[in-house]
Amino acid sequence: MNGGRLTVSKFLKMVVAFNALIMVGGLIAVTSAQSASSTAAPPSSVGYAEGTGYAGYVVPDTVYVPDSSIERAGDEGLFAHTNYVLRTTNGAPPAPMASPSLTEAETPASLGCVYEIGPSYPGCNPATGGTRHLSGGWGAIALVDAFDNPDAATDIAKFDATFGLPPASFTKVFAYGNGACTTPPGNKNWGLEEALDIEWAHVFAPSITVAFFL
Repeated sequence: MNGGRLTVSKFLKMVVAFNALIMVGGLIAVTSAQSASSTAAPPSSVGYAEGTGYAGYVVPDTVYVPDSSIERAGDEGLFAHTNYVLRTTNGAPPAPMASPSLTEAETPASLGCVYEIGPSYPGCNPATGGTRHLSGGWGAIALVDAFDNPDAATDIAKFDATFGLPPASFTKVFAYGNGACTTPPGNKNWGLEEALDIEWAHVFAPSITVAFFL
């Protein structure tokens, strides 16, 4: 941060960091780590086809792709999708962890160090970053998603307590964009995407208000 303000270059680094977190699954709910399969085909080598999984390549058995991250024929222009995969065993849905593995998952301190927008420390090691967190930010960030996450407030509180972050200024707003004035249903796959968005927005700008719009 720069005197409490976020520069354009630092914001772009934050965007990259968000995408990195979604891919490595550095979140409390993410499963145990497995080595990536050496037989997984790179995205450029396999053409897109329904059922091949995330990014159009054959999914190795160490990766679980939630239904919400799979684009199907006919989805374009009609349905939004999440953008994450999870590490797993034998392609099965992963089980939640009671606490994050600091030998595998990134932390608020380690990502701030890696992207050079937080305190620097030797190696940017997740296991040794402690509470070397970012600070600052101003105003609010609006996150718009497709389904409700009933546990969003308790999830961010648990996340903050786990990593020693200050309590988040968090609010949920039901915009009723469906025109029916009905609360959107919960969805566990979208819930993980939303938890990632909320928690890591707070990490990279802890002084802002995070507004979750449904």
